Amino acid sequence: MIDAYYKKTIGKQNHYDWNSAIGIEQQNWLKEELKTAKKLNQKVILFCHMPLLPKDATNLWNSKEIIKLIEKYRKNVVAFVSGHRHEGGYAYKKGIHYIGIYGMLNTEISSYGILELYNNKLILKGYGNQKDMLLETIKKQNNH
Repeated sequence: MIDAYYKKTIGKQNHYDWNSAIGIEQQNWLKEELKTAKKLNQKVILFCHMPLLPKDATNLWNSKEIIKLIEKYRKNVVAFVSGHRHEGGYAYKKGIHYIGIYGMLNTEISSYGILELYNNKLILKGYGNQKDMLLETIKKQNNH
């Protein structure tokens, strides 16, 4: 099945064999977890090695599919945190913060971040090359 995801990226920016995909079994698990979070009115932060956004050569092969899935639960999903993209990255789409943590490769500086969670915001305290970020989540109520 992984080969099928890879083949779908031919001619696309992320068509590299070192990328990957979230398979059907994992998507089904994620969907059930998000349904439960919705039922319980819980906020969710997802973590994945591979990024979804911003659009980049390092993104999951099926990033569009996964974005579509998590956007169905955007009232619950606050953020998607990833690595893999060594220079980090950030995007905000439909009420979801896509945070790429700066990598520790190709640098002599150790970089990482500590994510603080609050009712109305996330604060990423950056160390090394990772920048500090203030990410408001209160806007979630206004997104439809």
